[in-house]
Amino acid sequence: MPGKTILITGGSRSGKSRHALHLTKNIRGQKIFLATAEPLDEEMAERIKKHQNERGKEWSTIEESLDPTSVLKEKGDEPGYIILDCITLWLSNMIMKNMTQQTILQRVHEFVGKCKNCASNIIVITNELGSGTVPMQPSARSFRDLAGETNQILASEFDEVINMVSGIPVAIKTSAKYDRR
Repeated sequence: MPGKTILITGGSRSGKSRHALHLTKNIRGQKIFLATAEPLDEEMAERIKKHQNERGKEWSTIEESLDPTSVLKEKGDEPGYIILDCITLWLSNMIMKNMTQQTILQRVHEFVGKCKNCASNIIVITNELGSGTVPMQPSARSFRDLAGETNQILASEFDEVINMVSGIPVAIKTSAKYDRR
């Protein structure tokens, strides 16, 4: 039986990663943290280090900035949890490699398909970018639109969707088939 898929969305610093870790607190089985961030500067390296310290030693961290689907193919058949943090960084990484929007969305669909067929429970973290102002630069508007479309794809296909607001989880979508787990 496939594991549960959970999307955690919200604004920056809203508690998404912390809540994902809370959901897995007393769970046995593998715990894999699939990180898409790249430490391109000192500030980002510090953020990554802080997140690693918050997770603890029971977590295995796999850094994969461009192809998280390959990690799911390799590690997703064992019971436990895989947390991907985060979708918007993954999208940004693909854009920086000059991938077209069509190619990126194809990869998103492949990722979603693999998530739905893993034995592991999958938690995906993303940023909600659609609640702010319309960016002035065309490239920023294009990124916001791509992130919004990606988030809609994930939300429609995943079993549960949680919106984090100031550290408080608000359930947007729940799945009755997993209530007994």
